[in-house]
Amino acid sequence: MTKLGILGLGKMGSAFALNLLSKGHEVHVYNRSKERLRELVAKGAIAHPSPYELGKSVNIVITSLTDQDVVESTMMGKDGALHGMKRGALWVEMSTIDPDASIRQADQAKRSGIDRLDAPVIGNPDMAAQGHLALLVGGDE
Repeated sequence: MTKLGILGLGKMGSAFALNLLSKGHEVHVYNRSKERLRELVAKGAIAHPSPYELGKSVNIVITSLTDQDVVESTMMGKDGALHGMKRGALWVEMSTIDPDASIRQADQAKRSGIDRLDAPVIGNPDMAAQGHLALLVGGDE
């Protein structure tokens, strides 16, 4: 079974998690604010104490964070998810970041043996909860 992890439980990240949980997926979550974690755990999500621990536990990590600095610290910082992810795992970056940051992150992921997709979102949290978003996806191939 594919284990999905979501880093960032703002309006979009929470909506992604709720939609995936409603479809029966195993969803792992991490967020700096513990209140958002409790709500999703009550609905079946598995909470982790750090991005690193989440990264160790899943096949796919989805980031939905506020900006590129938060993405980089959460994924590549001291306790970042990238350090825990297994070679061949997938990172789906859905945050709004600039192209240079995206290239830098993709290079770091590749050096770590992690596949990475850019997947900016077209839509809103209500559309995400219903599974009706459009994604502009880009990657190596």
